Amino acid sequence: MRLLFKINYILEKSLKMYKLKKEKKATPKDVLKNYDALMIAKRLEKVTGINVFQKSRLRDNVYIRSVFNHILKEFFDWNLTRIARLYEANGYKQYDHATVWHSINMFDLYVKYEPKLMNLFEQVGIKINEEGSLRILIQQKIKRLTTDELKKTNKFIENFYSQN
Repeated sequence: MRLLFKINYILEKSLKMYKLKKEKKATPKDVLKNYDALMIAKRLEKVTGINVFQKSRLRDNVYIRSVFNHILKEFFDWNLTRIARLYEANGYKQYDHATVWHSINMFDLYVKYEPKLMNLFEQVGIKINEEGSLRILIQQKIKRLTTDELKKTNKFIENFYSQN
């Protein structure tokens, strides 16, 4: 009996040590990025009245979470697992990387049927003071242009460069 107790104790101890070695310690930069992400969630809640971390399958909530995930992916260059961990840390259990991936992939479709989402994406995204934020917003708009609109945009850019 005593031997079993010692073996259990050693196994638990080594398992804790293994977990500690595997976990990556948060750097100040990571904490700052998490803080920025939470501030974006607060901004979205302020504008829309919807908490992204509230578990709900209502259409508006799904759309807003998609905008939030897209912002984290595009502006912060977060991976899917990190976004899922942010949800879990804020009380939304069972939100994994596959759910995040689906949400990000559906963003284009959601914007197609709800153009207001792109305005929300711009409104919240433009306040992020990162170097490439305007470039990302323009790329998002270009994705949604029709062939005729692309041709007109190309002519405009050619004229702009020829004048400057």
